[in-house]
Amino acid sequence: MNAPPLSDAQSRRDATPSTPAYRGLDDQAWKRLLIRIRDGECTPVIGSGACTASPVGYDAQRWKSEVPYPQNEQLAQDWATKCEYPLDTSHALKTRLAWLRQNIALLLNSPTLSASDRIAVVRILDQTETLQLSPVIDDMQKLERVAQFLAIDEDGFANPMFVKDEFAALYGQLSPPRFDEILNEPHRILARLPFHVYLTSNFDDWMEKALRQADKEPKIAVCPWNKYIIDAPTVDPEADYNASSPLVYHFHGRTPHAESAVVTEDDYFEFLVNIARDNKLLAHRVDRAIGGGSLEIGNCRNSERRLEIWRLAISETRFKIGGRRPPLQESN
Repeated sequence: MNAPPLSDAQSRRDATPSTPAYRGLDDQAWKRLLIRIRDGECTPVIGSGACTASPVGYDAQRWKSEVPYPQNEQLAQDWATKCEYPLDTSHALKTRLAWLRQNIALLLNSPTLSASDRIAVVRILDQTETLQLSPVIDDMQKLERVAQFLAIDEDGFANPMFVKDEFAALYGQLSPPRFDEILNEPHRILARLPFHVYLTSNFDDWMEKALRQADKEPKIAVCPWNKYIIDAPTVDPEADYNASSPLVYHFHGRTPHAESAVVTEDDYFEFLVNIARDNKLLAHRVDRAIGGGSLEIGNCRNSERRLEIWRLAISETRFKIGGRRPPLQESN
């Protein structure tokens, strides 16, 4: 007799507690992936896990001491302690949601917004409310909330560049791994594959340095998600990005351009709305790369929203990754 169908995801987890959420790729899947990489139909999406997790076969503690990559949870706790961040933020969050709803209403009334984009904006608001109203007991581990608190000066005025400068300074003094010695380092491996475009949510320049170490000439571009990003490099529509001279596209900013950093809650919200409203911000070359399929490297944990927010932004516009909408995961 066949087992009765399970009604929800929780029932599935209860029924198969020993089954891992991720089973890896089988031989056929690996073959298809390698073919797509060879044919230029796959684009790597790089998250902070490619930097914080030790390479296969490398001692984790040694990696952490040799490569002190900024981790959002620790940075949030350090900043929260330094600025005496208040834990009781329920009223502030509800007030902020009211402000978000008001601005969303103005956006929905825009005559230039298409019907599909209206649906996207509503879904973005729903996701934002879910994330904003999560329990505040772990606020000190949410970098975007602590950064938002720090971005307000003593007179109550927003000063986001103070936080962005502090954030950018951490990466300005960050040294990359020894790509020529650590053979299993993810950036080193990716640099030796024939990708034409690399997408990253990271603020560092490790991918570019790994490509140069592999005797390639990477071209750098930063997503112009806000009007203050002026001096950062952008996508050249006339450039011939290829395996020897690939594009490295930073969608959440890049060192040393502090104004491009996505750090505070306002930054995440502005990024979402601007990408949903004007998907040309991602540039046609990035559009084509996303449409061809993606390979996610260094998946973000639930407590880090960089790749999650980016997946939300592109999934609610006209882009699709690998022929289907990427799954969304709620932050814990």
